[in-house]
Amino acid sequence: MSPKSTEPKSTDPNGTDETAGGPEKGSKRSKSDLAALQADVAATRDEFAATLDAIEDKLNPKTQFRRARGAISKIVSRSKE
Repeated sequence: MSPKSTEPKSTDPNGTDETAGGPEKGSKRSKSDLAALQADVAATRDEFAATLDAIEDKLNPKTQFRRARGAISKIVSRSKE
């Protein structure tokens, strides 16, 4: 048996990266595949940040108070009509 390489990835002359830990030992991905994957990760990160911002907004006590006050104002206005 030959010893395993400790390098996580290497680039061959054809412009593909040999990525360790891929589905198959020594699997190769083109640079465009890696760029697409990086873009997908960045988009997912942005979506996750937006979701966290929305959760933070919903759980913020000042925001909850303003929403409740607005809802109560609407109810009171309707009952006066």
